[in-house]
Amino acid sequence: MPLIILGGLWLVHVAILMLALSLDPQQHIKGYHEPLMIFSAAILMMLGVGWLLSSFLSSPPISASVAIGATMVSFLLIAHVGERADLPNPTIVLLMGTIPAAAGLCALVAGSVHYLWRVAP
Repeated sequence: MPLIILGGLWLVHVAILMLALSLDPQQHIKGYHEPLMIFSAAILMMLGVGWLLSSFLSSPPISASVAIGATMVSFLLIAHVGERADLPNPTIVLLMGTIPAAAGLCALVAGSVHYLWRVAP
């Protein structure tokens, strides 16, 4: 049931975005690709790390909490290191979109492999 509610909320957001784009097709909505990229990377990292930890741990709340914390810490570290290295803002945003997404994808694959290795006869 919660997935149905989240899916419904996602559909409402996509419908509003499509409506906004269709009302004025000449006007490009600027600045939405960066938050969308960062949000997608965060979701992928939380899902991947949560899945990896759930294949090792017996408590789903601990897996989810550690995944959320690891995602937040990774974004903070990328922002901190990027600013200390005097990287331009678009580069930091690009790093925030690629590093957590790659880490999440690797964790998702590793968790799946471990789960299949553990469950397979």
